[in-house]
Order: sequence, then structure tokens, then C-alpha cells
Amino acid sequence: MRYKFDFYTDLEREHTRQVKEPGSMTEDKLKVMPYTYEMIVYNKETTSVQDIEVRYEIYVADFVDTTNKAYTRLAVGGEKTEKLQSVAGSFKIDEMKPGGRQEFKRTFNTESYIDRDGGRTDAVASDKIIGLCIRVLKNGKVLDEHREDEDSARMKRTRWQNAATTPGTVLEE
Repeated sequence: MRYKFDFYTDLEREHTRQVKEPGSMTEDKLKVMPYTYEMIVYNKETTSVQDIEVRYEIYVADFVDTTNKAYTRLAVGGEKTEKLQSVAGSFKIDEMKPGGRQEFKRTFNTESYIDRDGGRTDAVASDKIIGLCIRVLKNGKVLDEHREDEDSARMKRTRWQNAATTPGTVLEE
């Protein structure tokens, strides 16, 4: 049986936090910018769909590596490098009625680092949101997939990562 789903996504920026970091001469700054992706999966079928799983991956070009404050290497001439970060989640739906929908959201952080020496900016690095992919599965088989891009060139090159899911998915009633 072929299943048909529809999708809606919306990306919202939340309130930015700024953290002062010790720099080599003056204060460096690390900004934490939380974003929330709101997502909806709709059942477009005329029949109920049972025992499905929804998986999603949010892709971020991570330029500010916060692991052990690695980003501070920029202050001493470290190279700005990008790595793909995947924020992944999943949940199961026992039954989705015809025309039914499941709303859910996920908040995640991006960072921006500014190295300032003597009043001038020496280096800036900011994470960039690439996009997201939502999959609807039944018995491990992909029934439908939706891709949403914030950076279309990078998103075209980004494939499903099969990343480990992490807590943080909020289901709406």
C-alpha cells in the first residue's frame, strides 16, 4: 500500500545569550543562539495509518566547536573549519487517523565566536543552519521524506546521516 503524507516546517530564532570568554588581550565573545524547528506531519490518506515512526535530522555547519572550548584556537591563528552536526530525533505513532496530524518541535543551539584583540576583531566564526530532513517509516521502510533547506547549495550535498537520536523532541497535543 502506498501512503501519502504532507509536511509543514517553520524555523524560529529564540533569545540569544552572550557569554564573555577570556581572550588573549581583551574580552572575546561566544554567542549562543537557540533556534526552534516546528514541524507537522499530516496523513493525507483516506484511511488510518498504524505503527509508524517519524525520524528527523537537523543539519548544522558547525564552525564553532565548543568541545573543550576548541573555538578559542581562532584567537591564536587557528584555522576555521566546518564539520557537519546532525541534531536527530524520533518518535512512534500508534495510529494516525485520515487527515490527522502530529505537531512536534525541537530546540537546538548554534554558536558564534568573536575574537577581539585591542578593540579590533581578528576572527569570527558562526554556525550555519543547513536544513532538515523528516522521514516517515513503517517497519524500517521509508514511506515518505521531506527536505527543507535554509542553505540550498549545502543541503543538496547533505545526505541522511542516520545520526543517533538525542532527547529534546517535544510532541504537541
